[in-house]
Amino acid sequence: MAVLEQLEHRRFTSEEILRMVEGGILDEDEHLELLEGELIVVSPQNPQHAALAAKLQQLVAVVAPPDTHLRLHSPIAAGPESLPEPDLALVRGRAEDFLDHHPRGEDVLLVVEIAVTSQAADRLKVRIYGKAEFVEREGQFGSGVYMRITPRVSWSWSVEKPAFTEGAFAVNKIAHNTSES
Repeated sequence: MAVLEQLEHRRFTSEEILRMVEGGILDEDEHLELLEGELIVVSPQNPQHAALAAKLQQLVAVVAPPDTHLRLHSPIAAGPESLPEPDLALVRGRAEDFLDHHPRGEDVLLVVEIAVTSQAADRLKVRIYGKAEFVEREGQFGSGVYMRITPRVSWSWSVEKPAFTEGAFAVNKIAHNTSES
């Protein structure tokens, strides 16, 4: 593996990946995400992950504003070299508003990643979502918010400031009591 790390890697743009899918080079159902120019293989969901995602979808749907829709495991255009697929995204507008493009940072109100086995990739996504220029939307879910949920601990980051400035990610951490059923 050390030899591969020393070699130059070919980076991809979102546009190139979308053309590869349209041309049949990549299957749209492959477990891949474009993160900072590199195609990353993502693991299939285990039952716990799938159940948490379904429950979260139910909960968010109840409180979602009427002019929004939920996207599950669907790409977000988070810059020219990233097409992450969050477990859940609450997006402004109707689903049919996005027939010809993926939602961008300004369209996204909430992004949630459930990290059962994908914690390394989900940590990278914090930076990617922070660069996606989520804009402030008071009165809905607040400013652009990223959440990472694990079976024992959840974190949420507000990404209302530039991604790499001091205090850019206001972090809230909640420990879950998993001994109760």
